[in-house]
Amino acid sequence: MANVRSYKKLLVFSDVHVPKQNDRVVELLKAVRRHEKPDYVVSAGDFLDVSNVTSFPSDPDLFTQANEFEMANDLLDDLKITHFIQANHEERLERPSLVPFAIRNLIHPAKWLHLKERKVKWVPYSTHPKKVLKFGNLTVVHGHSAAQNAVKRAAERYGNVIFGHTHRVAMITLPHLSHEVAAYNIGCCCNLRASYIEKSDPVGWRSGFMLVHLYRSGRFSAHQVLADGRITHVNGKEYRF
Repeated sequence: MANVRSYKKLLVFSDVHVPKQNDRVVELLKAVRRHEKPDYVVSAGDFLDVSNVTSFPSDPDLFTQANEFEMANDLLDDLKITHFIQANHEERLERPSLVPFAIRNLIHPAKWLHLKERKVKWVPYSTHPKKVLKFGNLTVVHGHSAAQNAVKRAAERYGNVIFGHTHRVAMITLPHLSHEVAAYNIGCCCNLRASYIEKSDPVGWRSGFMLVHLYRSGRFSAHQVLADGRITHVNGKEYRF
């Protein structure tokens, strides 16, 4: 008799910032996806860097937007994502102050990344608890606050939640009515050294992503995957990267 799982698997990663991705971490992410065979793979925002469309000083490592889209398409072929959450970097391509209205649709990420053809669900950037991605009792968002208490703010806003944005790893549980809620800040998949930050190592940035078991009851169990070293373990399997 076939061994049927009583749960579904969810793989969540954030802040790849193509073309500034951490290639080692991305290769680990690919390996975990191949081995775990998740039912859902979620990019929780800032998959693109969009470094050439910004109100900040010019980035010396500038890529054209066409370059970014090309590299992102190659990566999407390997990651087999099911949900693509728009975040603040992708949202730059819709800002009136940065992109003229007449060309916004021409450079929309969903169009250039062929998400419809890939059957990937596009999730618009939102802070509204009713307009975010949910799996049972768990919410997945990009995040908006980069404050030191960002994980607490996320728990207070969304309840059980996984998010990125800060590039840090943190977890908190808070009492909520008759039960507790948990918030997970899952780290990033980009290079930990950014040319637009003067310090060589931004404080608190860590490489990581998350594997989740989703149960029929709506409950879940979450496993933080840390990719700081050369060896990590996921579900009892050792990965060297």
